Amino acid sequence: MFRTLFHPLQSRLSVHRLFLKIFLWFLATTWGLLTAMFLSGRISGIQVVNPPNLDLVTARVFAMEVARIYEEGGSIAFSNFLRTSVDKNEQEVYLVDGSFRDVLQRDIGRDGLLIAHVAKEGQLAVLRGRLAAYKFTSPSGGHYILLVYTKNGFGTLQEVLVGTGTRIFTGVLLLIPLLCFWLAYHIASPIRAIQVAARRVTSGDLSARAPREVLKRHDELASLGADFNSMVERIEILLGSHKSLLASVSHELRSPLTRLSVSTALLRNGDERDRSELLDRQDRDVDLIDGLIEQLVTLSRFEMGNTSGKRETVDLTRLLEQVVMDGDFEATAQDKRVTLSTSELVIIDAADDFALRSGCENVIRNAIRFTPPGETVEVQLSLDRAPSHPEAVITISDRGPGVPEHLLSMIFTPFFRVSSTVPKEGHNGLGLAIVAGAVQMHRGQAFASNRAGGGLCVVLRFPL
Repeated sequence: MFRTLFHPLQSRLSVHRLFLKIFLWFLATTWGLLTAMFLSGRISGIQVVNPPNLDLVTARVFAMEVARIYEEGGSIAFSNFLRTSVDKNEQEVYLVDGSFRDVLQRDIGRDGLLIAHVAKEGQLAVLRGRLAAYKFTSPSGGHYILLVYTKNGFGTLQEVLVGTGTRIFTGVLLLIPLLCFWLAYHIASPIRAIQVAARRVTSGDLSARAPREVLKRHDELASLGADFNSMVERIEILLGSHKSLLASVSHELRSPLTRLSVSTALLRNGDERDRSELLDRQDRDVDLIDGLIEQLVTLSRFEMGNTSGKRETVDLTRLLEQVVMDGDFEATAQDKRVTLSTSELVIIDAADDFALRSGCENVIRNAIRFTPPGETVEVQLSLDRAPSHPEAVITISDRGPGVPEHLLSMIFTPFFRVSSTVPKEGHNGLGLAIVAGAVQMHRGQAFASNRAGGGLCVVLRFPL
C-alpha cells in the first residue's frame, strides 16, 4: 500500500536518496535547534524581555522608585521601604550597584550574580521564572540593577509548558516539516529532471533538454540546466557534423574509386594503345584520393588543436611573404598575380608555424582559383592595436564571382561548395575548413564578405 502511495512521488523525486537526505537533514537540524532554544530559554535558561512590554514598564517604574528612596534616604530609608511595602513571604527585592553588590550588603546568591551580569540596560531578564533582573540608570546618574526574587515564581512550570509560548512552539514544529519538504523538493526536483533528460540522451534521444521550469529558477541549478542543454546541443551539432562529414567523404571518394575500378577492368581487357592513357587517369585519381585524405588528416589535427605539437614565436610577416611568393609563382602560369602589402613586423608568440602557413596557403590558393586571368589577388597584413586585445589582421581579396550573402557563413564548413561558381577540378571544399581550424587553433577568428565591385574578401584575425 505504501509503495503504491509513494510511487508517483518517487517517479518525480529521488526518494530514499537525495530528496530524503535533504528533507531529513533540514527537519532534524531545525527541530533540534528549535527544541534546544525553547528548552534552554523557557524552562532552564534565561528569558530576555525587550520593549515594548507592560512588565518592562512596571519594572522601570518600580526600579526608579527604589533608586529614589535609596539615594534620598540611604540604606535606612531603603530598609524601611522593604519592610513596609514588600511581603517577604512572597518576594525579596535587591538593589545592586555597579560593583554587583547589594546596597544593604546582603548576599544575592549565585543565581542573582548570574542574572545581574546577563541583564542589559533597559531589558528585563528572567531566570527560570523566579528571579528577574532589570538594569537601569537613575535620574542622578547612578547605575543599578534591580533584582526581584519571587518565591512562588513568575510563572509555574505548568504555565511554561502549556502557555502561549508552547502553543506557538508546537505550531512551529508542525509547520517546519512542510517547509523542509518544500525546500527539499525545490532542490531535488530540478536535479531529478536533469537526470531524466541525461538518461534520454544516453539512450540516443538528442532532443532531450532540461525542462523550462528548471531554467527559470535563476540559481545554480538553472545554470546547470542551461549548461546541460548547451552540452547536448553541442553534441547534436558534432554528431550531425560527423555524419555529414562521413557522407561527404564517402561521396568524394566514390567517384575516383569508381574510375579506378573501371580503369583496372579496361587495363585487363583493353588493347595496348589505351594503356598509357588509363594509367595516367589512375595516377590522377590516386593523387586526388591522396590529397583528400591528407586534407582530412590536416583538418582533423587542426580541430583537435594538434599539429606538430611545437609552439614557438613566429614571424608572421616573413611567413606571409614566403606564402605570397609561392602563390604568385603558381598564379603567374595562369596570367594572374598575388601581391602583399605590409608596413611593419608582426610577431605571434606560442604559434604553430605549420598551421599558420597551411591556413594562409589555403586562402590564397582558393582566391587564385576563383580570380579570372589578368586580375590580382591582394594580400594585406596589418595590426589592430586595441588596448584590451591587439590582433594581427590578414586580409585576402580576389576578383572572383563572390558568394551569395546567405551562404557566406557556411563557406568555412567542410565540403561546402557553391555549385554555380566553383571550378570542379581539384576542389573538394576542404580548403577553407582547414583555414577555420588553423585560425581557431590560435584562438582567432575568420570572416568572409563580398567585395565591392565583385570578388570575395577573407579576413583572418590572430590575437597577439
